[in-house]
Amino acid sequence: MAEIKTFGKRIELIVYSKGKDNEIDIALNATGLRVDFNLNNTTQYNRGTFSIYNLNPEVIKQLSSGEKYVSLQVGMHGSDLATVGNDFYISNATTETILPNTITTLYCISGNRRTFLEKQLNASYEGSTLEDDIKMIVALAKESKIKVEYLLFPDYILKHKTYDAKTHRISASIENTLKRLSIMYHFQYFMKGDLLRIVYKADSAKSYSDSIEGREPKEFSIDVLNIKANPIVGVGTMTLDLNLAPNIFPGDVFDTENFITASNDVGLEYLTAVSGDIKSTVTKYSKFQVWNVVHRGSNYTAEWNTIVQSFTARDGNRVSTNRLNWYGRS
Repeated sequence: MAEIKTFGKRIELIVYSKGKDNEIDIALNATGLRVDFNLNNTTQYNRGTFSIYNLNPEVIKQLSSGEKYVSLQVGMHGSDLATVGNDFYISNATTETILPNTITTLYCISGNRRTFLEKQLNASYEGSTLEDDIKMIVALAKESKIKVEYLLFPDYILKHKTYDAKTHRISASIENTLKRLSIMYHFQYFMKGDLLRIVYKADSAKSYSDSIEGREPKEFSIDVLNIKANPIVGVGTMTLDLNLAPNIFPGDVFDTENFITASNDVGLEYLTAVSGDIKSTVTKYSKFQVWNVVHRGSNYTAEWNTIVQSFTARDGNRVSTNRLNWYGRS
């Protein structure tokens, strides 16, 4: 079956089951079929939908039985393939006929929710800091592949003893345990594959002098030629519509210094952003932190974009990322 490469786009989607030692048994390789996708990288765990056109009825039955996972890679004009989503667990599947097509839609959640976040913990451990808690959660889950990354945590928060060292009892899922800790320590967490990224939400009402050495977010640059439409600037926020950019992930930081124009969310047509006007007149800071990423695409229609929702630092308590870190130490 010939591969669909409309507008030079290439999509490789496979559906598979896992055997012993995570051996992969491919149930479907969708090369040659129309595929539309929508993936949402957000707090806690990621969600995604994959629509595949005109599958054989027998294949549809196979996709709806047993535990199946989806992996998606994309490329443009002969470039190397980049992974957009991997190990997405199929939680539900539907099929509808819209003549002349039969469309099978796979509703998915990130596989790490099943393999890690939903694990039930029932054990005792000793610890008194956030680092102690997270290390023990990973150890109790017996998930040695999980890598933990802390962003923007001052030493005061990360290493501070919030209670005397003593034996603690956990009897809950990892997901619920992390939710409890996120309220206690004021953070959000994101997962991508085996990476658990924990991002501190700085409180602008407080000033921390503690070091965050080694815990700054990853910075990336945005080529203005890759922006599909004017950035939308709000009070301490920015929304970007980019050509598909699989490598952007919540917690990363980008700079607006090279942006030329931007629209805003109060009805005015646009504002000029030359020479850092966004920084000097709108937000006070030129750097924004990514908080939500949506990847959408199709190998049949023109859709091929990444929507980035981000926050910048500013005075006040309404925006969670603030005076602490990535834009400087002033």
